[in-house]
Parts: sequence; C-alpha cells; structure tokens
Amino acid sequence: MRQLHPGARFLWVDIEDDSELVDDLEVETFPTLLIGQGERLCFIGPVLPGPGAAQRLIQAAEDNPAMSAASPSAPAGTTAAAQALLSRLRQSC
Repeated sequence: MRQLHPGARFLWVDIEDDSELVDDLEVETFPTLLIGQGERLCFIGPVLPGPGAAQRLIQAAEDNPAMSAASPSAPAGTTAAAQALLSRLRQSC
C-alpha cells in the first residue's frame, strides 16, 4: 500500500502497547482504521482485513477533500477521541 501512496505515512498503533496515545478512543472492532490529512480527520472505523477496503478509503480521502470522518459503525463520541488521537500521532512522529 505504501507503494501506491508514497506521500502518505502509515503508522501501526497497538491499543495495548500504545495506550498512552489511544487515550479515550474506544476501539471495539479490529482492525480499525484512522485516516487523516494534516489535522483533518477523514475516516475512523472498522474495516475488513486485507488491503482492499483500506485502499478504497485512502483513495476516497485523497480524491474528496470534504470526506467526512463519520462512520456508520463508529461508536458515539468516537470522532472527538479520534481527532485527539490524530493530533497526538502527528506530534509524536
């Protein structure tokens, strides 16, 4: 996937090993994907394992600057916690 998106950064966050980064974000389903562009949260939610679903979401975020962070399967309150995680990830890298 990195070859398809050379300008993107891909980070793996383990919710147990990196609990200080995850903070208040409630991850209930694995894998859960967070996509951000700069400080803008584009997507947060569970995805099917494998590159297909993630590839489509990344492409949609690149193609549509107005892509919403809302996900029908994301628990209530996830967007604020996910936005905070995105900010922490940007600061830590």
